[in-house]
Amino acid sequence: MNFGTARLGIVGTALVVGALCSAPTSLAAQGGPPPGTGRRTSITVSGFPFTVTGTTPADFDAGFVILGTATFTVDATGNTPVFSPRVTTVNVRCFAPCPSTGTTSATGLQWRRGDLGTWNALSATMTLVETRQVVYQGTNDPWSNTIQFRYALDWATTLPAAATQFRVEMELVVTAP
Repeated sequence: MNFGTARLGIVGTALVVGALCSAPTSLAAQGGPPPGTGRRTSITVSGFPFTVTGTTPADFDAGFVILGTATFTVDATGNTPVFSPRVTTVNVRCFAPCPSTGTTSATGLQWRRGDLGTWNALSATMTLVETRQVVYQGTNDPWSNTIQFRYALDWATTLPAAATQFRVEMELVVTAP
Protein backbone atom coordinates (compact mmCIF):
# COMPACT_ATOMS: atom_id res chain seq x y z
CA MET A 1 0.00 0.00 0.00
CA ASN A 2 1.57 3.27 -1.06
CA PHE A 3 0.88 6.20 1.25
CA GLY A 4 2.48 8.80 -0.94
CA THR A 5 5.41 9.94 -2.93
CA ALA A 6 7.25 13.20 -2.47
CA ARG A 7 9.48 14.45 -5.22
CA LEU A 8 12.23 16.91 -4.71
CA GLY A 9 13.67 18.51 -7.81
CA ILE A 10 17.19 19.69 -7.27
CA VAL A 11 18.53 22.46 -9.48
CA GLY A 12 21.63 24.64 -9.09
CA THR A 13 24.97 25.07 -10.82
CA ALA A 14 28.39 23.47 -11.04
CA LEU A 15 31.08 24.07 -13.60
CA VAL A 16 32.80 20.93 -14.80
CA VAL A 17 35.49 21.02 -17.49
CA GLY A 18 33.61 23.94 -18.79
CA ALA A 19 30.48 21.78 -18.40
CA LEU A 20 27.66 23.19 -16.30
CA CYS A 21 25.84 20.82 -13.95
CA SER A 22 22.77 21.68 -11.90
CA ALA A 23 21.54 21.37 -8.31
CA PRO A 24 20.36 23.78 -5.37
CA THR A 25 21.47 24.60 -1.85
CA SER A 26 18.83 22.79 0.16
CA LEU A 27 15.16 21.94 -0.16
CA ALA A 28 12.62 19.93 1.80
CA ALA A 29 9.73 17.82 0.59
CA GLN A 30 6.90 16.08 2.43
CA GLY A 31 5.84 12.53 1.67
CA GLY A 32 3.34 10.16 3.20
CA PRO A 33 -0.41 9.82 3.48
CA PRO A 34 -2.80 12.50 2.24
CA PRO A 35 -2.48 15.96 3.81
CA GLY A 36 -4.25 16.57 7.11
CA THR A 37 -3.73 13.08 8.51
CA GLY A 38 -0.74 14.06 10.66
CA ARG A 39 1.39 11.25 9.21
CA ARG A 40 4.36 13.09 7.79
CA THR A 41 7.79 12.11 6.56
CA SER A 42 10.23 14.68 5.22
CA ILE A 43 13.39 14.63 3.15
CA THR A 44 15.89 17.47 3.36
CA VAL A 45 18.75 17.72 0.87
CA SER A 46 21.80 19.93 1.36
CA GLY A 47 25.23 20.37 -0.15
CA PHE A 48 24.40 22.02 -3.45
CA PRO A 49 25.42 23.86 -5.58
CA PHE A 50 28.60 22.20 -6.84
CA THR A 51 31.17 24.40 -8.54
CA VAL A 52 34.24 23.22 -10.39
CA THR A 53 35.79 26.10 -12.29
CA GLY A 54 38.26 24.05 -14.25
CA THR A 55 40.01 20.74 -14.61
CA THR A 56 43.63 19.72 -14.63
CA PRO A 57 45.60 17.17 -16.62
CA ALA A 58 45.59 15.08 -13.41
CA ASP A 59 41.75 15.05 -13.52
CA PHE A 60 41.85 13.74 -17.08
CA ASP A 61 44.49 11.17 -16.13
CA ALA A 62 42.25 10.03 -13.26
CA GLY A 63 39.30 9.89 -15.67
CA PHE A 64 36.96 12.08 -13.63
CA VAL A 65 36.50 15.27 -11.63
CA ILE A 66 34.69 15.18 -8.27
CA LEU A 67 31.76 17.63 -8.23
CA GLY A 68 30.77 17.41 -4.58
CA THR A 69 28.67 15.63 -2.00
CA ALA A 70 24.99 16.08 -1.19
CA THR A 71 23.50 14.98 2.14
CA PHE A 72 19.91 13.85 2.50
CA THR A 73 18.01 13.33 5.75
CA VAL A 74 14.71 11.45 6.07
CA ASP A 75 12.62 12.25 9.15
CA ALA A 76 9.25 10.91 10.33
CA THR A 77 7.73 14.16 11.62
CA GLY A 78 4.18 13.09 12.38
CA ASN A 79 2.37 9.92 13.40
CA THR A 80 -1.33 10.61 13.97
CA PRO A 81 -3.08 8.27 13.44
CA VAL A 82 -0.36 5.69 14.07
CA PHE A 83 1.68 4.90 10.95
CA SER A 84 4.73 3.17 12.32
CA PRO A 85 6.77 1.43 11.18
CA ARG A 86 6.96 2.85 7.66
CA VAL A 87 9.33 2.09 4.79
CA THR A 88 11.19 5.06 3.31
CA THR A 89 12.92 4.86 -0.06
CA VAL A 90 15.14 7.53 -1.61
CA ASN A 91 15.63 7.51 -5.40
CA VAL A 92 17.65 9.72 -7.77
CA ARG A 93 17.57 10.53 -11.48
CA CYS A 94 18.56 13.09 -14.07
CA PHE A 95 15.41 15.07 -14.84
CA ALA A 96 14.60 14.87 -18.57
CA PRO A 97 15.76 16.22 -20.87
CA CYS A 98 19.15 15.10 -19.65
CA PRO A 99 21.26 17.12 -20.03
CA SER A 100 18.85 20.06 -20.04
CA THR A 101 21.30 22.20 -22.06
CA GLY A 102 24.68 21.74 -23.70
CA THR A 103 26.60 19.10 -25.56
CA THR A 104 28.34 17.11 -22.83
CA SER A 105 27.18 13.49 -22.57
CA ALA A 106 24.68 12.64 -19.83
CA THR A 107 26.40 9.28 -19.31
CA GLY A 108 29.41 11.09 -17.86
CA LEU A 109 27.49 12.30 -14.79
CA GLN A 110 27.92 9.65 -12.07
CA TRP A 111 26.84 9.20 -8.45
CA ARG A 112 27.52 6.87 -5.56
CA ARG A 113 26.15 6.50 -2.08
CA GLY A 114 28.64 7.74 0.50
CA ASP A 115 28.95 4.38 2.25
CA LEU A 116 29.39 2.37 -0.97
CA GLY A 117 32.24 2.36 -3.48
CA THR A 118 30.29 1.62 -6.67
CA TRP A 119 29.76 4.49 -9.14
CA ASN A 120 26.51 4.59 -11.17
CA ALA A 121 25.70 6.56 -14.30
CA LEU A 122 22.89 9.02 -13.58
CA SER A 123 19.98 8.12 -15.85
CA ALA A 124 16.58 9.63 -16.62
CA THR A 125 14.95 6.71 -14.75
CA MET A 126 14.49 6.79 -10.97
CA THR A 127 17.21 4.65 -9.42
CA LEU A 128 17.25 3.31 -5.87
CA VAL A 129 19.67 5.08 -3.55
CA GLU A 130 18.59 3.50 -0.25
CA THR A 131 15.61 2.03 1.61
CA ARG A 132 15.16 1.93 5.39
CA GLN A 133 12.32 1.01 7.70
CA VAL A 134 11.53 3.85 10.10
CA VAL A 135 9.89 3.61 13.51
CA TYR A 136 8.46 6.98 14.52
CA GLN A 137 10.73 8.52 17.23
CA GLY A 138 12.69 5.24 17.26
CA THR A 139 14.80 3.19 14.88
CA ASN A 140 16.09 5.18 11.87
CA ASP A 141 14.14 8.31 12.83
CA PRO A 142 15.76 10.35 11.48
CA TRP A 143 18.29 8.75 9.14
CA SER A 144 20.65 10.24 6.57
CA ASN A 145 23.32 9.44 4.03
CA THR A 146 25.39 11.17 1.40
CA ILE A 147 25.56 10.99 -2.39
CA GLN A 148 28.81 11.91 -4.09
CA PHE A 149 28.72 13.18 -7.68
CA ARG A 150 31.49 13.16 -10.28
CA TYR A 151 31.85 13.73 -13.98
CA ALA A 152 33.79 11.26 -16.12
CA LEU A 153 36.51 12.78 -18.29
CA ASP A 154 38.17 11.42 -21.40
CA TRP A 155 41.05 13.02 -23.28
CA ALA A 156 39.51 12.05 -26.63
CA THR A 157 35.80 12.76 -26.08
CA THR A 158 35.42 15.49 -23.42
CA LEU A 159 35.22 18.82 -25.19
CA PRO A 160 36.88 21.80 -23.50
CA ALA A 161 34.53 24.61 -22.45
CA ALA A 162 31.40 22.59 -23.33
CA ALA A 163 28.72 24.13 -21.11
CA THR A 164 26.17 21.51 -20.07
CA GLN A 165 23.43 21.74 -17.47
CA PHE A 166 21.96 18.75 -15.62
CA ARG A 167 18.92 18.82 -13.35
CA VAL A 168 19.01 16.16 -10.64
CA GLU A 169 15.77 14.98 -9.01
CA MET A 170 15.55 13.10 -5.72
CA GLU A 171 12.39 11.26 -4.70
CA LEU A 172 11.14 10.08 -1.31
CA VAL A 173 8.63 7.21 -1.36
CA VAL A 174 6.88 6.25 1.90
CA THR A 175 4.99 2.94 2.13
CA ALA A 176 3.59 0.59 4.75
CA PRO A 177 5.88 -2.39 5.46
